[in-house]
Amino acid sequence: MTLENHPGAVFETVDVVLRVGTEAYGEQSALEIDGERFTYRELDDRVASVAMRLATWGIGGRRLAYLSRNSAASALLILAAMRAGVTLVPVNWRLSTPEMRVLLVDADIEVVAFSDEYTSTARDLANDLQIPSVDIEDLVGNAAPLPRLPLDSETSSGTVALLYTSGTSGRPKGVKVTEKALLHLAAVARGPWQLDPSSVHLVVSPLYHTSGLMNLLAGFMAGARNILVRDPKPDFILNVIERENVTNAMMVPALLKTVAAAAEAGSFSGPHLRTIVFGSDRSTVESIDAATRALGPILTQGYGLTEVAGAAFSSLPAEFRGRVDKERKLATVGRALPGVKVRIEGAERPGDVGEILLAGPQMMSGYWRLPEETAKVLSPDGWFHTGDLGYLDEDGFLFIADRLKELVISGGENIYPAEIERVLVGYGNVTDAAAVGVPDERWGEVIHAFVALAAGAEATEDELIDYCRTQLAGYKRPRRIFIMDDLPRNSLGKIVKSTLRERAEA
Repeated sequence: MTLENHPGAVFETVDVVLRVGTEAYGEQSALEIDGERFTYRELDDRVASVAMRLATWGIGGRRLAYLSRNSAASALLILAAMRAGVTLVPVNWRLSTPEMRVLLVDADIEVVAFSDEYTSTARDLANDLQIPSVDIEDLVGNAAPLPRLPLDSETSSGTVALLYTSGTSGRPKGVKVTEKALLHLAAVARGPWQLDPSSVHLVVSPLYHTSGLMNLLAGFMAGARNILVRDPKPDFILNVIERENVTNAMMVPALLKTVAAAAEAGSFSGPHLRTIVFGSDRSTVESIDAATRALGPILTQGYGLTEVAGAAFSSLPAEFRGRVDKERKLATVGRALPGVKVRIEGAERPGDVGEILLAGPQMMSGYWRLPEETAKVLSPDGWFHTGDLGYLDEDGFLFIADRLKELVISGGENIYPAEIERVLVGYGNVTDAAAVGVPDERWGEVIHAFVALAAGAEATEDELIDYCRTQLAGYKRPRRIFIMDDLPRNSLGKIVKSTLRERAEA
């Protein structure tokens, strides 16, 4: 019996996934990190033991925050919490302490779990909020008594995780994600990601983020050998890929770019690589071409949001290669994954740009305690308004044009900042670019752009504006271009445009 041919119920709970994984792949390696290794049988046994401990503790239905880098203990806690009916609230360890406090207060956290390096921060926050805290190693290793919990608790109504959006603008929102949604995605993504029992699967993304979480679950569901990375540095990643004959990985574009540069600078050879999936931020065609030259024709781009459990579109590398809109300089993000329905609002024919609407079994159940915000984006019949602009080609491949909220209207003309950014990155010395709309009395809005240059390179604002004159219509050209050492990015590598917009308006 394997996970591939087991009845559909295999995708309903982590309990069944691990149990069937044990039956099918018992002594195969399931999880490895920093010298620790668990077979599928050992993983199932340990998760069951930790889940029983959580249940005995009385934390079922409660909200447990955890603050930890990727580790064996954090992976065990995540799986056991899902098995025991605990609502997990992953905390991005890159946040400042005040930002963490805002998240914990918003989620009404009842317990904080932490790894050693965050002991001081976690205990200070827990003391401030007057809630218990516990070391993750104690929690999963049965090494210490658990703190007493209050008797009253609000149950989570099937929510296994509150995943907070990255908050590049505005206040982060807690996305309520069900176990069924996560496992549906893990099941259907295995095909385009080429994950199967022969895969050596490198899990690079942090488990506090939906991409890391669902990527790990997809690996377990595929029966793969999953290698979890604690500190994703390019040279380390390349060494692991070569040493362990890695076949599959997922990376955010910013990391992929540095990994590709390191590979090109060295003597990298990864003959076993099948697929590197990248996504969560826009990538230029030039950067994709550079990564392909360095790593091989094994790249494919995906698209998703926290609200859809992390991914909704992807394709095989062979389908991804060459599928580029040359006029708009866009590469596809793939086809809709099985079960995902897509609609381009207002589109009458292929190529028409409109807001991307999605529906299917992996949609969020809503934002935590924000019914009005939920109603704005999730229709009564289940369609989620992504806030992204895009279009479908004749074969159903999706292309992302821009964010709806980043759309700039200047003199009645629609301008997609992503188009300006692609032009600027096409200029030889520019390595990074972002364009934003700035209020203007005459035109309503005009474009200001920010760029970063290659090490040792030089360019002037006038030089870059002159280049844009040769590439863009007059109404699209930036009125100002600011040259910076680096563009501000959040913990997932996304450019924080709200910071740039404030600077431009100032």
